[in-house]
Amino acid sequence: MMALVSKGSMSLSELAVKFEVDEEELVSDLEMAACCGRPPYTPDQLLEIIVDGDRVSASPGLGLLRPRRLTYQDALGFILMARAMLSWATMEDHDVLAGVLQKLEKATGEKTSALRAHVEGSPALTGVLKEALEKMEKVTIEYYSFSRDEMSSRTIDPVALSSIEGQWYLDAFCHLVNGPRRFRVSRIHAAWPTGEPACQDLHGLRAGVPFDDAAGTFVEPLAISPDSMVVTLLVRPEARPVIESYPLQSAEEREDGSLVVTIYAGSHVFLERLLLQLGGYVEVVEPPELIGLGRQAAQRVLDRYISG
Repeated sequence: MMALVSKGSMSLSELAVKFEVDEEELVSDLEMAACCGRPPYTPDQLLEIIVDGDRVSASPGLGLLRPRRLTYQDALGFILMARAMLSWATMEDHDVLAGVLQKLEKATGEKTSALRAHVEGSPALTGVLKEALEKMEKVTIEYYSFSRDEMSSRTIDPVALSSIEGQWYLDAFCHLVNGPRRFRVSRIHAAWPTGEPACQDLHGLRAGVPFDDAAGTFVEPLAISPDSMVVTLLVRPEARPVIESYPLQSAEEREDGSLVVTIYAGSHVFLERLLLQLGGYVEVVEPPELIGLGRQAAQRVLDRYISG
């Protein structure tokens, strides 16, 4: 964008070649970029981008004329994130990320040399996963399923690693369930290379799940297992922040602020944990055979506590 600003204007074809996208996608991206700026997002704080025929011109708003300066705390945060990402970066991205990190460390001085970023998974485990990603090979993992409270061994075709809200996840095609799945890296207890090439239809075609080439991940990585239960819950206002953090199939708000939601529960273990976590603020409405499940789980926990 700064190259466009410095030149004043460029042709659509020239920009499309520069960013390696087609012209239609470029125009769409430029329309989105025109909404970028600084709070309070008044016109003088936004990028001014004009597409006139086959020419594109751009100028920064008054608030964007001068480069932003990082505070020391900002720089420390970026350094920690870069070090964490560096341990997972593919060879293609490693040199670029290492160069950015070197510049940040030089700007902040020696004080940052003692900073260490904790990355989930042992070096041996992360090494196996990275190598499988780079070589496009199958890998066998031992994985703990939190929803089922059980360990399983499965062979997967790794597709992409992503960091979401401070946790690392591995998107892959799982041959055990014959579909795409997202695995939390901290729950992968072991991994072994197989030396076998990954399947060529990694774009989710076998499971009918679309793949986002730009993001490098499945559009719907949390595919629903065929044996999942559809459960309707009545959620009181106090529990809404927790329940709304889960993928919901549907949600209907009532006048008193409570919600009637429909979710997929992968197992009774998952549902019991959820009901115990939220106590009396959530109850099962349907199916009828699961009504009272939370009370039954709480009674079992109490009985074990008394007997133990």
